[in-house]
Amino acid sequence: MWRSCVSRGLSGLSKARASASRLLSTASNVAIDLACSWDVSCLQSSYTVVDHTYDAVVVGAGGAGLRAAIGLSEHGFNTACITKLFPTRSHTVAAQGGINAALGNMTEDDWRWHMYDTVKGSDWLGDQDSIQYMCREAPKAVIELENYGLPFSRTEDGKIYQRAFGGQSLDFGKVTCNDIPGNCQGVIALNMEDGTLHRFRANNTILATGGYGRAYFSATSAHTCTGDGNAMVARAGLPLQDLEFVQFHPTGIYGAGCLITEGSRGEGGILRNSEGERFMERYAPTAKDLASRDVVSRSMTMEIREGRGVGPLKDHIYLHLNHLPPEVLKERLPGISETAAIFAGVDVTKEPIPVLPTVHYNMGGCVDIKGDNPDSVVHGLMAAGEAACASVHGANRLGANSLLDIVVFGRACANRVAEISKPGKLLSFTWYWENEKVRLAYRPVHMNTLDDEVESFPPKARVY
Repeated sequence: MWRSCVSRGLSGLSKARASASRLLSTASNVAIDLACSWDVSCLQSSYTVVDHTYDAVVVGAGGAGLRAAIGLSEHGFNTACITKLFPTRSHTVAAQGGINAALGNMTEDDWRWHMYDTVKGSDWLGDQDSIQYMCREAPKAVIELENYGLPFSRTEDGKIYQRAFGGQSLDFGKVTCNDIPGNCQGVIALNMEDGTLHRFRANNTILATGGYGRAYFSATSAHTCTGDGNAMVARAGLPLQDLEFVQFHPTGIYGAGCLITEGSRGEGGILRNSEGERFMERYAPTAKDLASRDVVSRSMTMEIREGRGVGPLKDHIYLHLNHLPPEVLKERLPGISETAAIFAGVDVTKEPIPVLPTVHYNMGGCVDIKGDNPDSVVHGLMAAGEAACASVHGANRLGANSLLDIVVFGRACANRVAEISKPGKLLSFTWYWENEKVRLAYRPVHMNTLDDEVESFPPKARVY
């Protein structure tokens, strides 16, 4: 099936002020970093604390976070987007495959066929209600991105160009944002530029902090993908789900994690162990080196564990391209030759590339599991993207569904907030400092307003 829409760039839409975030909850039985018993008086003497008030706060400025922030602003909510790095440095920009949607621009297609492929690709462990929502909303979400101005590759008649991707089929092979248990009233963020603490007071908080790939030795993720949102939730004693569902790409450069595309094996690349054996012939006699990612990754790991790895520590495998004609490498795999030279220091025409199964995507994350009370949720707290576990990917994500996930569920978070909240109507709660109310001592210049002024409508989302 030709379903993967080929995008020529997905980048951040706003400037960012660097900050690391921490979730603040006021429910008596829910706290992050013990916020319910936190003696804020200790901050008064040691830290400068700046207060902000918004209708909604989004933590993270990748695809899910920015889509949620844009959606909230469109609904009229005064929105802050907090990020620890510049938005165009968020890991979303590293996606290469495209975004799935059953647009039917190249061949006949149907969102139900897309749903079937996703359920099958998840090893039948995905949440089918969530998968149905994602696949049904996919065409609408992609068209919205096009209307925002996102540049897609085009067919000759001007339609969005689509191509087939791994795991996709025709005719069946023949929302969920996560509310988390309690009550959340915003976040506390550390401004890394000057060390000041900023309290963002909001009725709705959306965690879109990305995955936790850097918990592993070898990962394709950016160094910023450290599972911050998942850690906040875990520290609060809230549940995380399916953390063992981690997708590995078989050929990441050893020590660097940079991907060597499966196309290299498609062009004739061969994996060999320390004995020079083409071992994939034993594990997958028919597909050999072109077996699926999970099969190749497991096979490589078994070879290493059985003592047939290469290198001084015998902890990786060699990918040979040096038997291919140099002109083929130059024409069909120019990027691979350059990547191997930069990150592995090898000439692919003469030497093998040291590779290792590498973490590529985290299916697990924040969930709507409610612990002892299955009907309770943390009001005002949602999660979207790789930080969440809507279970649309089950145990194994379908190729090109990651961008779809962040766009659909970032959008869904914004729509859900619009259903349950009204702009400008904050809940009746107040932060206290000892026995006196905290008063706003500082107002960011870029807000262009005083305390007694009313901002123009609709308000714009701001990125900190």
